[in-house]
Amino acid sequence: MNQYNKIYKQYTESNLFSILRKYSEEPSFKKHIGNVKGLKILDIACGNGNYTRSLKKLGAKKIIGIDISEKMLELAKESEHKKPLGIHYLKFDALNLPKIDNFDIVTAFWLLHYAKTKNILEKFCKNIYDNLKKDGRFFTILPNPKNPDLDSKKYGIKIKTKNLNQDGSLRTITYFDNQGKEFCFFNNYHWKKRTYENALKNAGFKKIKWLKPTISPAGIKKIGKEFWKDKIYFTIIECYK
Repeated sequence: MNQYNKIYKQYTESNLFSILRKYSEEPSFKKHIGNVKGLKILDIACGNGNYTRSLKKLGAKKIIGIDISEKMLELAKESEHKKPLGIHYLKFDALNLPKIDNFDIVTAFWLLHYAKTKNILEKFCKNIYDNLKKDGRFFTILPNPKNPDLDSKKYGIKIKTKNLNQDGSLRTITYFDNQGKEFCFFNNYHWKKRTYENALKNAGFKKIKWLKPTISPAGIKKIGKEFWKDKIYFTIIECYK
C-alpha cells in the first residue's frame, strides 16, 4: 500500500471530481453506517482522512485514523490542523496493527483487497477483530467480488482484473481526468465472496452482511436515471464480533 506515497496527490485530486464517490460511495456509507453518536471508532486505511472526518462530524466521540502511507497521513493531519475536530492519526500497517483499544466500530474503506495472499487477508481481519469490543461492529467498503471491473469514461475510471476466476488475481485501477486523460493508476487484488467470508469467520466474526450501494437522489436528479444503469463496482460488508 506504500504505492500511495507516489500517487497521493493525484489520488486525492481524483476523488474531488469523482461522481461515483460523490453520488454513490459517500451516500452509501452514510446510509449504512448507522448512528455513531458517542461511539469510539478506529478508521483503518484512512488515507487523507475523508471518511475519518465524516465519522467525527456524524457524532463519533473518539476516532483514530490509521494508515501505512506517510504522505496520505500528512494530508489528513493538514486537514485536522486547518479545521480541528479532535482526530488522532497514527502510522501503522494493517498487517501488523497492535491492539489499540476496544472500539465500538472499526471501519476500513478500501482495505481488504490490498491483501496479496489469503494469509494476509486473514491477518487483516484478525487485527480488526482484536480492536473491537464485544458485539462491536466492522464496516468496510470493497470491490464487488461478482462485478469488480469497470471501464467507463463517463465515470472517469477503468478497473481491470487479470483473471476473475482466480483468487488473488491482480487488479489495476486507472483514473482519468475530466478531459479523459490518464490521471493515475494503482494495483490491488481480486478475492471471491467466499474467500472474504472465510477470512472474516476465521477471525471470529459473526452476522456477516453484504449491503447494496445506493445512488443519492441528488445524483439521479442532476444526471438522470439512465446514467446510472451501469453496475456499481463496489459493495459493503458489515459484521459483528
